[in-house]
Amino acid sequence: MWVVLLAALSVSSACGDRTVPSPFSRGGEAGAGGEAGSADEPPPPPPSNLDGPCVDDAQCDDGIECTEEYCDLELGRCRRTPVHEVCRDESHCNGLEQCEPGVGCVAGVPLSCDDGDTCTIDTCVEETQSCTHRPRDADGDGDPVKNCGGTDCRDTDPKVHGGALEVCGNGIDDDCDGAIDEADCTAPAYDTCADPFVIDAAGTYELSLAAASEDTTLECASSGGTRRDVVVALVIPEEGFDVDLRLQAPGQLPALAVLEECDDPASSLACAAGVVMPSGTQGVARTLLRGVAPGTYPVFVSGVSERTVALSVEYVPASPAPENEACESAAELAPDTNEIAVVVDARHDLGSACGDDARELVYRFELEETSDVEIHALALDAFGEPVISLRGAECEPRDSELACRRGTPASLFERALPPGSYTVGVGSSGPSELDVRLTVSPPSEPEADEGCVAPPWLDPGETRTLSLERRPDVVDPGCLGGAADATYALELDEPSDVLLVGRLSDGDRAAISLTGPDCSEASREVCVRSGQSPLRAVVSGLAPGEYRAIAESQLGAPMTLSAFVRPATPETLVPFADLCGEAVDIPETGGRFLGNTENALADYDAGCDFASRVPGGAPDQILRLELTERRRVILDMSGSNYSTLLSVRRGPECPGTEIEGGCVPGYVEGHSYFDRVLDAGQYWIQIDGYDLDSGSWSLDVFISDPPGAELGFQSDNG
Repeated sequence: MWVVLLAALSVSSACGDRTVPSPFSRGGEAGAGGEAGSADEPPPPPPSNLDGPCVDDAQCDDGIECTEEYCDLELGRCRRTPVHEVCRDESHCNGLEQCEPGVGCVAGVPLSCDDGDTCTIDTCVEETQSCTHRPRDADGDGDPVKNCGGTDCRDTDPKVHGGALEVCGNGIDDDCDGAIDEADCTAPAYDTCADPFVIDAAGTYELSLAAASEDTTLECASSGGTRRDVVVALVIPEEGFDVDLRLQAPGQLPALAVLEECDDPASSLACAAGVVMPSGTQGVARTLLRGVAPGTYPVFVSGVSERTVALSVEYVPASPAPENEACESAAELAPDTNEIAVVVDARHDLGSACGDDARELVYRFELEETSDVEIHALALDAFGEPVISLRGAECEPRDSELACRRGTPASLFERALPPGSYTVGVGSSGPSELDVRLTVSPPSEPEADEGCVAPPWLDPGETRTLSLERRPDVVDPGCLGGAADATYALELDEPSDVLLVGRLSDGDRAAISLTGPDCSEASREVCVRSGQSPLRAVVSGLAPGEYRAIAESQLGAPMTLSAFVRPATPETLVPFADLCGEAVDIPETGGRFLGNTENALADYDAGCDFASRVPGGAPDQILRLELTERRRVILDMSGSNYSTLLSVRRGPECPGTEIEGGCVPGYVEGHSYFDRVLDAGQYWIQIDGYDLDSGSWSLDVFISDPPGAELGFQSDNG
């Protein structure tokens, strides 16, 4: 570790003041005997970044993008400095890419999440930039094998585990209690074509999948695993009825199939795969039988657990399938008129930037003059998320999409749309019915932050409150497709590190991006999208110049955008800092710090570590921050690979006293975030872990002037 630190210090000094005399200069006196220097002084660092002879900077260009080079005129030699930040991609789990002189960018070492426990499956999760440690469970039934603390006696069969029901008559110890077919075993009901559950009237019927087996392989559902099914005999009494079947299952993806012959899966009349409802708590499969002849039809109700599912049956007057399934048969969408789009049995035909999971119907409308256009789609049920795709007259090609919007409800706005013919795909991620409405109004003027050409400035430390209602999707940084956006200009006068922070409305999904002046994906420096607030995006080592900070909202809901800037700062390794006497200083200009608590001791408690089971909690490290005046301090642990916990303390003596609201657990997304205005004084930053967790951590520190009182800033613990 010391070798790494010395190398880092050598590079840092070489990158700094060029006027520092070279230790290898041939000018001046060397001194006689012992006059050259004390034996206690360390030798000068080797010239690791020196290269061939030169007389000007142009001769030192090595053609490698990630190195900075210049001619040291004092030595007549080229100096080369690797800039690792140029090589970094947006992936956390593949490790930190490095710049190797003479070679260029080389891949980093993938992040190891190994916790040393053979009974856990350790995975790096890119979205949360953290590690998960799942109990070893080979068959995926949720019960670890017995020798790893679970109760599963057959870890190759997902239907056998400690929480399973004992099935009568199968000769297997299903519940792993050491007994087979004991007296309290469960016999499956309606498990075969010979014993179906009969439905001949509308209503909702609860069906238990307990002890059932998988008797039929459905074409719309993956077979095997824990999937099981029961059989329903559906009676259609007379002609003139359609039958609407809706199968809902808690916490799983059900499937529903209607056959002509019970023992012939190839005789399928309809097969509906389950989708997750927007609530995320249930799955739903739905099919609409149109114009089926009277008779009794076998229906297979399939699920992936032993829980009870609900099958709703409704007999409705017969109706034809919608004719506007395709672009060539698009239906007229008249302004200020509500249309009901039934996409239960529609197909997915149109590609969209808002996702390719929506079954849709197609509409068309004409504009005789330039107009503002609004299209709203409201789901009349809870089965799916509406998706709107506004397209040109050609309709089918994916590049004909002009704009899209997804949400509950979905509301698409386009400003000053030119005269012409347009088509609209209206769909849903689930088997829904949608209320669709088109509104046309005179063209309006764009907002100041709408577009990329001359947006307003976003000053460092400033927070903008954005109202994104009735906003189009104007710029496309390739971060969140089909979202309302606002753009701001950010000017950097020197090489800088930048932190963007976005806060979003409840229930929204949003994104923040930093790009070049053209707002394009090609010039994008960073992109973060999530439904969790706050969003944080850090870019290190940006060159001076003009940039664009872009905020996007899927629902067009209000959000805020802030930017924090510090001079470009190299990463600081924190090898020890286990005790107060080893605390590493944080400059008042901020910085980025990397450490690892796995080999540290648990020295100090933290106020919000409620799950801690031992004194001192998890292993911790200490940093020190001294503020000479009242400042806004942001501490961001994004990029850490475990569930962090951050404790901010104050006092002249370490570890000080934890300030009110100064303890921030990171168990939600695996890392902590602290944003507060702090008075002048000495602070101790405790890097800790939630519930005894430990690992590699990253801490970004940005410090700025406090916001004015007119902004209504409140202390925020993340």
